[in-house]
Amino acid sequence: MAESSLTHLNAQGQAQMVDVSAKGATVREAIAISRVTMQPETLASFTAGY
Repeated sequence: MAESSLTHLNAQGQAQMVDVSAKGATVREAIAISRVTMQPETLASFTAGY
């Protein structure tokens, strides 16, 4: 496999940790949206605290 230019992937294409300790602090914002599908009984149990 060709050497990757992505720093978070090793030569085999597997994820690896990257040292970012020398990187300056920045302000970032992320927005996520999700949808959870479940049976009504499951929701009732969840909201009842079980």
